[in-house]
Amino acid sequence: MEKHIEQIECPECGKRQIATVLHTMPWWCYVHDCVSCKYTIMESEWVLINTEDELKQIELANDVDDE
Repeated sequence: MEKHIEQIECPECGKRQIATVLHTMPWWCYVHDCVSCKYTIMESEWVLINTEDELKQIELANDVDDE
């Protein structure tokens, strides 16, 4: 089964951590147990944390759109 990882933040305790997203059919599976407080994070609570490089790319794209 294909999968990828994302950095997310727990909505209960705020701990940033790496979560695995499984590429299941027909939808990908966004469920992760927090490593700190054990809260089960579901897709509706998924808070993706972008890397600094990704944020810079987003900012550059926004600057181009503003011109």
